[in-house]
Amino acid sequence: KVRTVEDLYGMKELTVAGQTTYFKLENDIDLSGIDNWTPLNTDDNNPFTIDFDGNGKTIRNLKCTDVEGASFFGKISGCIHDLTFENAAIKAETVAINMAVVAYNIGGIEEQSRVRNVVVRNSSITVADGCSSVNQAFVSVYSENTAFENVYVEKSNNMTLNPADDGQAGGLVAVVNKISTFNRCGNAADIIGEKHKGVAGIVGRIYKGDISECWNTGAITGNEDVAGIAGSFGDVKEGLDTRTHTIMNCYNRGKISAIGQRIGGIVGTLYNSTDLMYCYNVGDVVAKVKLSSGKTDGRCIGGIVGHACNGAGGWNYNSPNGGGVNRLISCHVFSQLIMSDTSGTTSARPGSGVIIGFAHLYNTYKGCYRAPWYGNNDPSATGLDISRTQYPEAIPVDQEDSTPESPLQAFDKGKTTAAGTISGIGDTNYSSPYHGKITDKTTVSALVQSLGGDIAWDSAIWDFSGDTPTLKNNHER
Repeated sequence: KVRTVEDLYGMKELTVAGQTTYFKLENDIDLSGIDNWTPLNTDDNNPFTIDFDGNGKTIRNLKCTDVEGASFFGKISGCIHDLTFENAAIKAETVAINMAVVAYNIGGIEEQSRVRNVVVRNSSITVADGCSSVNQAFVSVYSENTAFENVYVEKSNNMTLNPADDGQAGGLVAVVNKISTFNRCGNAADIIGEKHKGVAGIVGRIYKGDISECWNTGAITGNEDVAGIAGSFGDVKEGLDTRTHTIMNCYNRGKISAIGQRIGGIVGTLYNSTDLMYCYNVGDVVAKVKLSSGKTDGRCIGGIVGHACNGAGGWNYNSPNGGGVNRLISCHVFSQLIMSDTSGTTSARPGSGVIIGFAHLYNTYKGCYRAPWYGNNDPSATGLDISRTQYPEAIPVDQEDSTPESPLQAFDKGKTTAAGTISGIGDTNYSSPYHGKITDKTTVSALVQSLGGDIAWDSAIWDFSGDTPTLKNNHER
């Protein structure tokens, strides 16, 4: 039983290597009397395997500054459940550190670790101006073989990162290195990390895993690989992966902003062997910036995905042997604005579309729709603002469903659209954006209720009573 701060620090001495030790929090704990908390376990070689039963209690006023692995638990495996963290303040003022409220690293043992029914409330993570940065998250910096369920980062939290260099950041987790799953989780906190590459409401960068029934309503700002749910998703570290990963039944309502490229409402960069299904975005996706040279560089902007690769990544868009095929099924965009501006550059096209900005031709695309205000081959339609006269391919047009056997048709050099003739870059063709098909329905709920077959949405999962669907078992907080 844990009742005091002394009991917390004494837990490690009670653990036994190779075993899971159970601890139960008997009452709320206030850490306001500790100016700079030392994480419970700072030894990366000690898994500190415990079952920490928060018993519905709250740990308040955690303060941790300039401590590597800054967090409450530090390195941990096992289970953390039924626990709330409130009024935590995690800071990097002078040194580069990994930072989170709950833990520095969760998992890393053969048996799956679990985090469930955990809430972070009214807390802040701050990297001071000019301080070097690593990775940041409200729940855990790193995750390895961990299942997250019913984990929430509430609106009252704030993450402001002003580092001298980049890193990854997530509402729940910054980086997933080994297979982890996120089920019925949500982020409502704003995250500001203009130099970060891999920023999102749920997870900044996930190499292997699954995400289901999750949402983001926070405003997310980053540099590259920025999105509402996952900044980048897929295995690029260990070559091609035969396992199919999934993002299903998720949505984004927060504004996604970036100063770079690969920006999406749901995923920034989608690598190989991933099914992205039954998702929607109503948040604006905007990349419009000026570089130090005075040029702008906002590319691969999509309402659902910024850059949808096929294989190990890169800019090859038309190779049938790119690797594991992604599938995008029944994903829809009803945001008011998707904006990309590369008008100040001479070598970059926006690569931006209503559904996907940079779409590999040999992925599978089926039953994806855009709101009626994006128009169909209409240069005067609102919604997509991508230097229309300079880039005719940015005019949304209906595109047929496609498969690897019958691939998506590219907007090739020399093709004439309503806005003019596509020029290409040098002697090359332009890789295709994916705009999906236009719908006459004016709300997401009206659209998805009209769909049938394998693009129909499950009424046991979704509540369609409002203009935008909500998850029946995962309410916004």
